[in-house]
Amino acid sequence: MYFFDLEDFCISTDIGSNSTSMFTSQLGTRCTDMAYTFNQVRGAQLSAVNQWYNLSNPYSVTFEYDSGGSLSWPDTAGFTLYTGGFTSVDDGYTTTPITLTTPYSMNGVLSTNLYVSTNGFFTLGGPSTSPTVNAPSVGPPATICGNPGDNWLEPGLVNNDTTTQNLYYRTNYYGSGKHSVSLVVIGGTYGNDSNQALRRIPTSWYATLYKDVKYQWLEVTLKSTSTVRGTAGPYNTSNVSVAPSTSTRVWRGDLNGQNWSYQGTGYVASPNPPTSPRICPECDTYYNQYTATTSSSSAISNFWLDANNNFANTTQSNFTTYIQNVYHQQCLLKQLIKCVDGDTFTTFNNLTYFAPY
Repeated sequence: MYFFDLEDFCISTDIGSNSTSMFTSQLGTRCTDMAYTFNQVRGAQLSAVNQWYNLSNPYSVTFEYDSGGSLSWPDTAGFTLYTGGFTSVDDGYTTTPITLTTPYSMNGVLSTNLYVSTNGFFTLGGPSTSPTVNAPSVGPPATICGNPGDNWLEPGLVNNDTTTQNLYYRTNYYGSGKHSVSLVVIGGTYGNDSNQALRRIPTSWYATLYKDVKYQWLEVTLKSTSTVRGTAGPYNTSNVSVAPSTSTRVWRGDLNGQNWSYQGTGYVASPNPPTSPRICPECDTYYNQYTATTSSSSAISNFWLDANNNFANTTQSNFTTYIQNVYHQQCLLKQLIKCVDGDTFTTFNNLTYFAPY
């Protein structure tokens, strides 16, 4: 390793308690230049290790459940108005599917086609002919419920909270395999011809289906003026639905749209490095220990910051401590590589960091 090359370059075999004879050149000349070169190489190594580690063991690329708040009712200005029509404003569904930029799955059905029912739920792959769903436990096609019930969705009809019934949608890509599709459904309640006022009673809901490299997620929020109609949540073999609320409900399932679990009230958040865990969090132990040995206050750095004096006036014991600390640093680096890449280095037992000189 290069630190032993440096030792051979600079040190004579005659090292005493006041070892000015350890170098063959004057201060500020040959060995100082070598110290500068060594320091530059060591800094480059640290930079390379940092880049390699962040690429090889990145922070979590999955979404995260955050229980620390709730979503506000969105501004539809950031959404696309659906104009494809409905088979019926009562017990109907979108005539033309919303085409997604990436396929999502529900109960093993993978599709880029999303259909919205006028009755407070949506499906993937094909529309549901079920007029009402009391809980998201019907399939195929498997349902994802926002505020299910005998609802009404008549584009252009003004609700009694002054909102206009319509369907809006938005797709997002966040990078690293993370996607979402959001729906804003401004709807009413079924009312027959003798009681048309019911049609203006809001049942509006807001839902987002997320997908990352490991999970799918669902958020559901009601508008503050909405009447609660049924239970919200994704299709699951065991019922994981709960009553929708103005406090956002969150579920998580696998990439097949199965094995869903209710997470609680909160929202789905993007990972926030460096607070998010890495894909292999146990390797952080070696990484943190290694970077600590490269800090400006470490014993190794202190030796080089005052290289002129340390080269000219040191003891055998102090210099030996320095060499041991550099060896310790390289052991940590090999342990880190072994942890991340699985390389078969020898397990190093001597990982003690020696006291600064």
